[in-house]
Amino acid sequence: MMTDVNANQHEDRRPWVWAGVFLAALVLRIIHLIAIRDFVCFDTLIGDAAGYDAWAKQLVRQGFAWDETFYQAPLYPYFLASVYALFGDGPWAVRVVQCVLGSVACVLVGLAAGRLLCNRAGLAAGLLLALYAPAIYFDGIIQKASVAFFLVSVLLYAVSRAVDGSSALRWGLVGGVIGLLALTRENALVFAPAVLGWLILRPVSIDEAGGTVWCSQAVGTGDSHGLPATPADRATHRMMRGDAPVWRRRVWPASVAVVVGLMLALAPAMLHNSRCGGGLALTTFQSGPNFWMGNHARADGRYTPLIPGRETPEFERADATALAERATGKRLSPREVSDYWMGLALDDIRSAPVRWVGLMWKKWHLTWNRYEIPDTESYELYRGESPGLAMLGFVMHFGVLVPLACAGGVVLWDVRRRLTLIYLLAVSFAGAVAIFYVFGRYRFPLVPIVAIPAAGGLTWGMGLFRDQNWNKLAACGAVGLVAAVWCNWPVNPERELNAGQLGNLGATLASQGRLEEAVVYFDRAVRMYPDAPRLRQFLADGLSLTGRFGAAIPHYEAVVRIEPGRPNAHFNLAVALERIGRLADALGHYESAARANPSDVAAVEAVRRVKNALVRE
Repeated sequence: MMTDVNANQHEDRRPWVWAGVFLAALVLRIIHLIAIRDFVCFDTLIGDAAGYDAWAKQLVRQGFAWDETFYQAPLYPYFLASVYALFGDGPWAVRVVQCVLGSVACVLVGLAAGRLLCNRAGLAAGLLLALYAPAIYFDGIIQKASVAFFLVSVLLYAVSRAVDGSSALRWGLVGGVIGLLALTRENALVFAPAVLGWLILRPVSIDEAGGTVWCSQAVGTGDSHGLPATPADRATHRMMRGDAPVWRRRVWPASVAVVVGLMLALAPAMLHNSRCGGGLALTTFQSGPNFWMGNHARADGRYTPLIPGRETPEFERADATALAERATGKRLSPREVSDYWMGLALDDIRSAPVRWVGLMWKKWHLTWNRYEIPDTESYELYRGESPGLAMLGFVMHFGVLVPLACAGGVVLWDVRRRLTLIYLLAVSFAGAVAIFYVFGRYRFPLVPIVAIPAAGGLTWGMGLFRDQNWNKLAACGAVGLVAAVWCNWPVNPERELNAGQLGNLGATLASQGRLEEAVVYFDRAVRMYPDAPRLRQFLADGLSLTGRFGAAIPHYEAVVRIEPGRPNAHFNLAVALERIGRLADALGHYESAARANPSDVAAVEAVRRVKNALVRE
């Protein structure tokens, strides 16, 4: 299989190629926006989206000033505020801007893959991301995943230019982009030690003078990848080019440049947190509570709130502070609150280390699983609203991309050193996700990184087929098949999680007084997963509030049967029974409610009232 040698040193300079990738990505994203424009979540923001929106609007009102320490990563709210200030805060502006950024990201990853591998691999990487269904979804919602995707793509392009050059400025740019990423996704800080470790320990085959060993045929007889044919030839090539001395001379300026770029990007947030009395923090004061959520004794690898029912941003910081101060009996600074929760989680880990190792393995599996674990909004729910997303989602998902990348690792084995830093970035970020807890949007920044070996595997794999290299193709197929089974194995309670998203949406509509719409989503949720008492109660309450007490009773009865101790389950059922005249049945459930909570004045009074009514009858 032959590769374009020049393509490994310079990105494809045909502008129409990348204009085509950009337009393909943008058109698909705009078509998706048009498809979901009537979906309730398009103009009704829920969960984190509502929190970011409120934060951004407050920033606009206050002239971008903020007088609290950062509990959540601040870059995305400031990005939103900038879009609102320029284009207004309607539902279309920010989504279109994100779609443009997402389309540019496809081009940047393509250019990076072109420099690291070849032009064909670059084009394949750009098209993979243009068609990648979850990327289209994330660009269309109010979440920081879209901006994180763009910044990772900028990072990959910066890395692809830095690895072949000696310029400290390029490495400083790499550090700066990592800093911006950390102000979007705090765990992106892990990229910094990955880059620094690679700079210090990298193999001497990287030629800082401007080229790379595997792109040159100046010494020896080149193999099909442009490599010197034998190890001896390669050693001679390195000696002639003087790579080792250059590497040793220039590793420290590059490393220092990365650190300087990183700290310059983080400096505004660090100074802000210090000025607001929070103490030293590189980004935010959220790490402790988040670490506890993902590692406490009852954690399952997914999100568990500090207080059930209070999962949204307006509660998280207040709950973390209130619970920590109640436990310690004193007022705590933001740093002390974070340290309290971190210590609590570490205590749980020390008390059961074997359990925690098993939990970490589960979270590692969840991180690489095809299913996009939902937060307050669900990729699967949007697939039901967008035909284009539904069609692309059958093939263009994480469970396809990762096996392609694994097979690509076999195809690209001869140039593995060329991609060492890319592999390090992928593994380090996956670990940074798994150490906390897993959401689809949290692991989304892995996608552009994984796309590079996936695209290389596709394009170079076709060369293996043309060359009839069946042994290597068989090895690729075996590795890809194992990865496909592992990534697509059903390890998530998908029906339950998808139904929960319908319930969350219905609850948001109900809180806005849109009860009839809420009941529709509650009903869909119960049909999808009838064994969830929370969803049954949502539906029963919605039916009762709209006067359909008879229809509500079977759902209240299901709640009592599935979870007898659920708060208000017996009382709400009794109210519905009383409203349709079944007083004897209502009395029994009122009595159950009063026994469960003798201080419940409403239940005690209802028992007396219904007894009197039965006597009169």
